[in-house]
Amino acid sequence: MENGAGIGIDYIKDFKIGINPEDFVAVTDIINVPTEGIIKIPLFLTGTVVPANATYKSIVWKVSDAGSTGAYISGVNTLNIESEGTAIVSAIVANGLGIGIEYTQDFNITVKGIPEEIPEISQPNPLKAYTQNRILYVSGLTVGETWRVYDILGKLVYQGVATDETANTILTVSGVYIIRSGSKTAKVVVH
Repeated sequence: MENGAGIGIDYIKDFKIGINPEDFVAVTDIINVPTEGIIKIPLFLTGTVVPANATYKSIVWKVSDAGSTGAYISGVNTLNIESEGTAIVSAIVANGLGIGIEYTQDFNITVKGIPEEIPEISQPNPLKAYTQNRILYVSGLTVGETWRVYDILGKLVYQGVATDETANTILTVSGVYIIRSGSKTAKVVVH
């Protein structure tokens, strides 16, 4: 601009304009995000970007409103929760709508206390359980007895009859699980 910075001094400003390539695919939704958490148990935030062929799909998580929960993010995607209530987390995809334009979607996370119906593990010969690559391995089962896997909210996620003293199953969702066979109980965390 002529004389824009003063008499006889032109004002010049460079602008960088992002242009989406012809094959750019924008994010339209984020699905499969957990909506419930338990106090004092880390919740691993995950989600699926829609469409599957979106150009940018990397999600960054942020607590936009902790409410009364005291929620905060640690690491890349771990939601830590201190009290019951509702927290709002934002899933952000940089360049999700276009070059330089992020896609943001908010999710309500309902935070509950630990259910009372899940007892502490106190029997002398409890089941033993561990996970590796999201596969749950259980030992100490009684042959012929039904064994069950519950999520931390008490929802049944797997049931089978023990044909041996050991068994395994796949657990696709991160969280805390309780395994029961007869009077035996074990607890395991899936990351």
